[in-house]
Amino acid sequence: MIVTAPKRIYIGLLSLGVGLMALMGGAICYAFIYRPHYLVKGLLVLIGAFLLVAVPFLLLGLMGIVLSILSERRLPSFENCIHTTMNLLLPIVVLLGKALRVGKEPVERSFVSVNNYLVRLAARSCQPNELLVLLPHCLQDTECSHKITVRLNNCQRCGRCPVGPLLDLHDEIGFFISVATGGSQARRIVKDRRPKAILAVACERELTSGIQDVGSIPVLGILNQRPEGPCRNTRVDPLAVRQVLEHFLRGDD
Repeated sequence: MIVTAPKRIYIGLLSLGVGLMALMGGAICYAFIYRPHYLVKGLLVLIGAFLLVAVPFLLLGLMGIVLSILSERRLPSFENCIHTTMNLLLPIVVLLGKALRVGKEPVERSFVSVNNYLVRLAARSCQPNELLVLLPHCLQDTECSHKITVRLNNCQRCGRCPVGPLLDLHDEIGFFISVATGGSQARRIVKDRRPKAILAVACERELTSGIQDVGSIPVLGILNQRPEGPCRNTRVDPLAVRQVLEHFLRGDD
């Protein structure tokens, strides 16, 4: 399924993180001006200087995310700030979620949901051969002897797992498709292929790290279904994959 988790989780924690950074920067500036003897020379001054530069930029990014969602419009002038804010503060957002007893997976799902929404707003069209579909190896039936991690065309399209229908979709549309056994291999595939857009099927952790790794390449994430638990006989709806591909090919939502 395309990730549609509540966006408010990530945005709320992101707002809290930027707010705490602003308070910290303000406190250091106050101490520097009025209570310089409280400061540990060097380190805190450097932290304060960094926050003075970073917080306004992050506030612009946060404002850009909120305005994009409220207006349902792409805001090109905010894109660099949005991208940096989304990715740079994710570890802080996860820590804040943990402190507030919000699980890591809901935070990651919310992050991917916000990312998907912003990518859809950008409405960038591309040709089929500019599209990369990244699949996790756990989509293949664990008892299958025709391992697709060795060669994707080993798949016999028997219908026991989603790989066959996805290859049928590949034959119909003509996008580039690959199976990754982990983040390092996925990064290598992206580097070698240099796609204009990526559709990634994975769990929350892999989708989140993948979106951060690819830089400015737009990524739409589809969360795999795990009826037998993580990394074993996972599933994905080929219809959801088709709908995302059509979004990229049409350049609209």
